[in-house]
Amino acid sequence: MTQATSALPLKFYLFGRQEVWRGSELLAPLVTQKIQSLLAYLLIYRHQSHPRQKLAALFWGDCDEVRAHHSLSTALWRIRKQFGDAFLLSDVGTVQLNPRTPFWLDVAEFEEQLGQAKTEKADIDLGVVAHLELCTFSLECAKISV
Repeated sequence: MTQATSALPLKFYLFGRQEVWRGSELLAPLVTQKIQSLLAYLLIYRHQSHPRQKLAALFWGDCDEVRAHHSLSTALWRIRKQFGDAFLLSDVGTVQLNPRTPFWLDVAEFEEQLGQAKTEKADIDLGVVAHLELCTFSLECAKISV
């Protein structure tokens, strides 16, 4: 990744097929579905830090604790490799997205538009809203795809 391409904003699409774009380039998906699910989880819950122990148990609960933590570390390394070292903030106990990293997220856009519509009491197609809300990432969906 060159410095010029790393400066282009990232766009994350979680509705439908998960995709990541940098400028006009579609990036290759992360290596495994679990790592993609971890990334989606971190994006959805982007405003909070996450205990490593919780993430390891959530995504690698079928492994012993040592292997689960190793798998989490490897997954975080792969995310950093794809999106840059500054994309994540982490220490021995927690992980979170770096709030200073600029990116666009379709779910955040949806949340913002829905919030504006509710605030303005605008006429909205409730069928479309219901469909999109059903498509949002939830913990149960993550368990299915993990």
